[in-house]
Amino acid sequence: MPVESGHLTMSSLKKWIPLSRARSRTSFRAIGGQRRTRAGCADGGQAAVEMALVLPVLLLILFGILKFGVVYSNYIELTNVVDSGARQLAIERGQQYPCTDTGNLIDNSTSLSGSQLLVTMYQTAPGITPPAPTNPTPVGAYTWETASTTTGTCPTLSSGSSVTVNGTYPCDLKILGFDVYPGCTLSVTVTEDVE
Repeated sequence: MPVESGHLTMSSLKKWIPLSRARSRTSFRAIGGQRRTRAGCADGGQAAVEMALVLPVLLLILFGILKFGVVYSNYIELTNVVDSGARQLAIERGQQYPCTDTGNLIDNSTSLSGSQLLVTMYQTAPGITPPAPTNPTPVGAYTWETASTTTGTCPTLSSGSSVTVNGTYPCDLKILGFDVYPGCTLSVTVTEDVE
């Protein structure tokens, strides 16, 4: 801070200079009140470099949030569909085509791609814990891919037994060309008692 003494002032360089010259040095205001800049002192290049460094990271985070949101939405839909299918199969005792009715219900109540959705249905005897979904599917399982692509035979449903419906659906976690989790598969298993 300059120290004033009469008509002289001491600058930050410890030199005495005339007060009028010291004041004119610190006044760079134009008529409109804005500061004048010299040519070649713009900060636009620095902002462009910072943006080039930060933008890819921000895009990666943004697309990651969107992609995980889509996968989570697919998981919620798969959970709801398999739960509805298990409930449908549990009340189909005595019907002519319980597995076909359940498969059609699942196909018609989801927006997930039917060609990628795989549903496995099987029955376990009373008092026996159903096996965990395995690959290959449990013995006696009925597998539904589409109405025209089924394998196995539909079990004869008996009161007091349990039916298990397992649904699998592939998930796509490619973010900006990078596969975060290759081979990702969503899987939901629901067990209901046959009525």
